[in-house]
Amino acid sequence: MALYDCVGVQADAIDPLRSLGLIACAAGDLNEATMWFREEWMRLRQLGSRAALAVGLADVATLAAARGWWQPAVRLFAKAEALLQTEGAAFSLPARDLFEQAHARAREALGDVASQVAAVAAGALTVEQALAEAEALLERAHDGSVGPTSIQDVEQADPPLTERELT
Repeated sequence: MALYDCVGVQADAIDPLRSLGLIACAAGDLNEATMWFREEWMRLRQLGSRAALAVGLADVATLAAARGWWQPAVRLFAKAEALLQTEGAAFSLPARDLFEQAHARAREALGDVASQVAAVAAGALTVEQALAEAEALLERAHDGSVGPTSIQDVEQADPPLTERELT
């Protein structure tokens, strides 16, 4: 990353940072994933590309899903997908596969009704509100004071509410 910074192309480090964050997520090292995604996020905000920010929302949503934060994960995935569609862009491989898996896991954990509610709520968010939510989630994950820090912690946490319990 220092090389990218030294030669003045900070934005070129975004994809490697994303990859490192997704690899850490897949390995269950959520603290390391948080570190990489926070660094990526700073560069995404500097770049300002709406399509790139949409992919960054999906990165944070993947981290949220890995931490068992199901509602924000579904909300951010829905906003990321809508923003990409507006921009005429799409998630690229191999990240797309990881995004789809994390999104499916979050929707399943929430159940149909709550997932639909979260997706509708995403539609009501402005881009800036979604970005602020992603930043707040990254800070929450960085603080480590709330939520599980590994995949194993998520699996041992209380199960999500059923659809019946939500109504």
